[in-house]
Amino acid sequence: MFKDLLIYINSFFAFLLVLSGYSVYFSPASIWFPAFYGLAYPFLLIINIIFIFLWFLWFSKKRFTLVSIAAIILTWSSFSALFNFSMPNHSDSDISVMTWNVKNFDLYNWSHNKETHELMMQLLEKEKPDVLCLQEFYTETSGNFKNIAELKMRLGFKYYYFGETFSVKNGTKKWGLATFSKFPIKDHGTIKFDDNLRLNACIYTDIAYKKDSIFRVYNVHFQSLHFADEDYKYFSELKEEQKADVASSKKILKKIRNGFEKRAIQALKIKTEMDAFEGKKLICGDFNDTPTSYTYHVLSNNMKDSFKEKGFGFGNTLVNPTPFFRIDFMLVDESITVNSYETFKKEYSDHYPVMVHLEL
Repeated sequence: MFKDLLIYINSFFAFLLVLSGYSVYFSPASIWFPAFYGLAYPFLLIINIIFIFLWFLWFSKKRFTLVSIAAIILTWSSFSALFNFSMPNHSDSDISVMTWNVKNFDLYNWSHNKETHELMMQLLEKEKPDVLCLQEFYTETSGNFKNIAELKMRLGFKYYYFGETFSVKNGTKKWGLATFSKFPIKDHGTIKFDDNLRLNACIYTDIAYKKDSIFRVYNVHFQSLHFADEDYKYFSELKEEQKADVASSKKILKKIRNGFEKRAIQALKIKTEMDAFEGKKLICGDFNDTPTSYTYHVLSNNMKDSFKEKGFGFGNTLVNPTPFFRIDFMLVDESITVNSYETFKKEYSDHYPVMVHLEL
């Protein structure tokens, strides 16, 4: 009787895993609830793996493992985007590209460490990427955060494009996205999103890495969740096993749903722009969505995921207690070879920096 019940439970979670994997085909702008199943994919995967070991080791019923194994195979694309095992293969013709949401270079001292800004600069100075794409970028014309001037001086960047999205005090303090390059930038521009006030946008730069060879870099920061202080306080209270508040839960779920919907529209807009460009290209940045999302599905079409090409282990890029949330990506043309992928597990921002070596 217990085994029969367990088979039904196993089948239910296998079905949820398949539903989660295929939720990427539904635009949250049209139907929003499948996006929540996509968010749950890592946890549903773990449950199904537990069932496989349970049937195989405890009950010695190997044939029952096929239920979960079939579900994993059907969602293999999502599985391979979560965990990968490959080795780097450097070449003399590599170009290194780094993407990092720097959270304003710790402008508001969220890390409670006054040395964080300097540590971030030291990391960049040590790695010396050829192309550097930064989101939640902040700079000022005077003070301790003249980040454009500092990056040019310390890393030797000759070229950059700063896409300003917001400024205060007569433009002396500015926020936006920035792309720095050791190669000449021949063209650039900003693609703004509708119904977005400050932080989120996409910039592009056409970089001449050889005399007659240009590739376009899209540096993007998709719709954020905009959690307020009381939202984070509520999360902390839940961790401490305090009673859940219905009103707070509904408000947070509404913000998550709103983020899904807006990112779906933004992703389609950027994909249309990308498809119109006929040369080599890559897109990187903070997607604020996981690989089991409509956003990722749209943008990765006819593109290579650099993590799936050369990543190792879990590809999480968000600083949090779980190893599953990869929301920072670098997708490249199918004609571009990915030789290495590295995530630097430094908690200077709420995102880890990612650097990829490419052969164009």
